[in-house]
Amino acid sequence: MNRPLQVEEGLHAALQRPVPRVEQGTIIAVAGTLLDVPRREVLLVTDDREPDLLATGRKWRAFGGYSLIERLLATQPEDLYTVLFHPVEHCTIRMEKVPARGDLTAVLEAFKRARFGWAVVESATTVGLVTLADVLALYADGSIDTHLRLRDVASSPVFALPGGTELRDALLGMMKRRVRRVRVEGTDGFVSDREVLSYVFSPPRLYQVKESPESMFEPALEEVGRVKPADVDGGTRVKDAAAAIGPETGGFLTIDGGEMVVTPWDIVMKPWALGKLSVSRR
Repeated sequence: MNRPLQVEEGLHAALQRPVPRVEQGTIIAVAGTLLDVPRREVLLVTDDREPDLLATGRKWRAFGGYSLIERLLATQPEDLYTVLFHPVEHCTIRMEKVPARGDLTAVLEAFKRARFGWAVVESATTVGLVTLADVLALYADGSIDTHLRLRDVASSPVFALPGGTELRDALLGMMKRRVRRVRVEGTDGFVSDREVLSYVFSPPRLYQVKESPESMFEPALEEVGRVKPADVDGGTRVKDAAAAIGPETGGFLTIDGGEMVVTPWDIVMKPWALGKLSVSRR
């Protein structure tokens, strides 16, 4: 009898990837610079004083761009520079975890619970991190499949703001809508939370923020680097478009001339929520 595809089977390569970690006590200013690597959006926070990282019932926490922005936006402007020297454990999110021998759908359940596309996978001897991008890649070998088209899963309306909008207002709008990017009105360019953090944590900006903490999020949206995603036909099959999403496209696509956005969440989680995503069996 066929059995459901297990996490360690479908996502074997992802589980062999070194897990980006940061030790408790590391200051936020240092940890923030470690996020500026493609595909690295969270760092697992570990305590090297604990010899057994796989202790039963261990609760994993991670430091990432979302948790950092949330903390900074909740801080009084005059205290922003001081916060950068707090330890990372003051700015973490709880990570959902799934067993390596669990069904692949357990990963999707974890994403749904967290509303976040990362999860910890535990085996008897190792810990791995899997992402929405890892699951997205399973379309290529048929491990997951759907007959939906991009227009069936795209998100609209696109969140857009004038280029002169201050970064604080732009980030507050993104957090309120739980979106990770905003289009600069009058252009085909988008600014994501990753571009904002790369800008804020650049040496020139950190030096300026040291002198004037309240200026951290005062620059205009148009001053931050933008990405231009590929625009594709809305009738494209979801599984065919999955391969087109990558770092070079900013991690998302647009359709219909930029009127709708398609993210990895749209391509994986929406078909699954609609009962239209099939997972292979072994």
